[in-house]
Parts: sequence; C-alpha cells; structure tokens
Amino acid sequence: RQMCIRDRTSILKNIIDKLIYNDKYDDIDGNMSDSNIGSRKQKNIRYHLFIVYGIINSVINGNEAPIDIHIYDIEKCFDALWLEDCMNDLFDTIPPENQDDKLALLYEGNRNNMVAVNTAVGKSDRVNIPLVVMQGGTWGPIKCSNSIDKIGKKCYDTDTEQYKYKNRVKIMPLGMVDDVLAISKCGHKAIQLNTFITTQCEMKKLRFHVPDEKGKTKCHQIHVGKCSVLCPTLKIHGFDMEKVNCDKYLGDFISSDGKNNQTLKDRLLKRLGKIFDIMNILDTISFGYQYFKISIALRESMFINRLLTNSEVWYGLKSAQIEDLEDLDRLLIRRALKCPISTPKESYYLELGLLPIKYIIKTRRVNFLHNIITSDQNSMLYKFFQAQCDAPVREDWT
Repeated sequence: RQMCIRDRTSILKNIIDKLIYNDKYDDIDGNMSDSNIGSRKQKNIRYHLFIVYGIINSVINGNEAPIDIHIYDIEKCFDALWLEDCMNDLFDTIPPENQDDKLALLYEGNRNNMVAVNTAVGKSDRVNIPLVVMQGGTWGPIKCSNSIDKIGKKCYDTDTEQYKYKNRVKIMPLGMVDDVLAISKCGHKAIQLNTFITTQCEMKKLRFHVPDEKGKTKCHQIHVGKCSVLCPTLKIHGFDMEKVNCDKYLGDFISSDGKNNQTLKDRLLKRLGKIFDIMNILDTISFGYQYFKISIALRESMFINRLLTNSEVWYGLKSAQIEDLEDLDRLLIRRALKCPISTPKESYYLELGLLPIKYIIKTRRVNFLHNIITSDQNSMLYKFFQAQCDAPVREDWT
C-alpha cells in the first residue's frame, strides 16, 4: 500500500472532504453504537479490554458459565470495502433531519481514483481504480468503523446472539475498525453468534482471514472455563477456526486463564531493547546540562508509556509482576545515572523526582475510574462497571 500513490491533483477535494467530515462527524458518532471504537473521539481501546478482562475474570473466579471468545480479522478490509454499502451505512447513521446531499460529494469523489505505483525504475502510469474507499483519506477509517459497527448494532437489536454479563449487561461484538472480538456462552450460542457475524460479513462482501497453506490464520477461538464435549468448533467461510489459549487483541494478550503473564513477558522483552536505544541516544549525543531532563523525557516517552500501555485495565495484577516492571525501570535509571548496583533504590526516584511504577499504575487507574463514572450512564462501559460493583468477584477491577 505504501507503494501506491493516489491522485492528489485536487487540493480542493481534500478540503471538501475535511469540511464535510467536520460537519457530519458528530451526527455519525452520536448514532453509532458502543460496538466499534475505531476512529472515534472520546473512545478508547481500554474500554473494550476492560470488558473482556472483566468477563474472563467472572468466569474463572465467579459462577459464570464457560464462554468462547471469537477473534476475527477482516482480510484486506480497506481494499475490499463495498463503497455503495459504506455510503448507505453512513446515510442511515445520520439522523433524518440532518440528511442532505453532502454525502453525494463523497461518493462522487471516490468513484474514480487515479493510482500510480512507485517502482525501482520510477513511477508507473496512473490507472483508474473505481469505487474504492481510500484508506489514507479523511473518511476511510470512519467509513470502515461505521460499516463494521452495523454488525454489532444488528446483533444488539436481535437480542439473541449476544452475551449478558451477570445476566444484566448486553455485550455486543467489540470492534476496533476491522478487528472484531465477540463473546458468547459455550455451546449453541457460540455457533449462533459465529454464524450471525460471518453471514453479516459476507453480506457486506467482506471476508475474514482463512487458514493459509501452512494452516495459519488471524481468526482464533479461545475457550474460557471448564471444557466439555459439547464445546463447538467455530467456522469462518467453511474453514475451522483455530483454537488457541492466548491471542493478541488491541496490544494485549488475551489468555484463557485470565492472567497477564504473556502480556507482561512481551512488554518486558521489548522494553529491554528500548533501554539500549535510550542509552545509545544519551551516549552519542551531547546534551550538556540538559542531560537529566532529556533522560527523564526519554524514560517517559520511549519506556514508561509503552511499558504500561493498558495497565489501568489489567485485572489481578500481582505484587511480583509489579516488581518485575520496577526492576526494569530501575535498570534504565541506574544506567542513565551511571551509578553502581549497590546504590539504594529510593535514591533513584528522590534524585530525579520520579514516581515508581506502582504509583504510576495507581494514578492511571484513578484517571480511568474518573473516565468511567463521567461517561454516559446508558453506555455499555458504564453499565458493565455498575454491574461489577453490584456483584463483585475475586480479583475484579473494582
């Protein structure tokens, strides 16, 4: 895709797209469901992870029935989006009183796309690729998110395929642009939901990733809870979904045992490499008297922010796991200060005015709590949190 160069001859076209986007975004976002959070303001991937982790914990440490987690990935979604269907979905999402001919300009702007390809011997001639959704355009992400959101909205309206947390909160398929995670009780409900999602995907002329020649696929099934002979094998386009115990979703590893071990292991290994990158910057560039300020800034941007991504929604975080994170953090500080290993740990933070990781996690959790309680009380996130407060189980977030 990076090799493709679309025709940008009309700067006016990009300006019009942006003007229409600013005019219609609030109408579109306000009428989308909580199913898809992709390309939406005031929405966050932590909303979905908070719900997924909470359901897994309620099955493992509570009395909830076993569940199946379906993880779907749409194959070449932006290349395969059906333009007419996306435009119809946008039009249907906008309230009737605000529907006008502005979306027709978007459709006309995507009817013809002159595309060239960068090659080793120069740029090729431009070729017209009609009726496609431009991924790099202003409207591409929101068109895709809104189109996939329709699947979750239909699932909510049918009231039969969705999982109910503590028999109270309806859990729609959780999407992030073209990635979809769905949760169902194990058994015929899982088959019912799997069939519904696959059918809706095919009706939009989209396809999920099917196993390749080596049998590898991006669509997986995770079973949580006691296994049974009645546990079904889910299918996508006639192929069996691969059953796994752990899979990556929105930057974290979703595990059937509800533990954070795989996520933390992945983060620790990657951040260990970042320590060498940070020290390489500090050692090769002379910052003078700004050395310590730069060190703190690099720690925050390249190390802490990535190490603790989504940490505010982790369930059942152990003291030993926090200590592993802090050990790696102290390794970075010790190398930046060039002090011996015998230096007291407390002096690292006192000297530079830093917070240990355990307090950073607490701060993030408080901020996330504020985000939840100030959100719309009719939202799925708020209802989920309220149900968890009313009937908590061991290791719940609350």
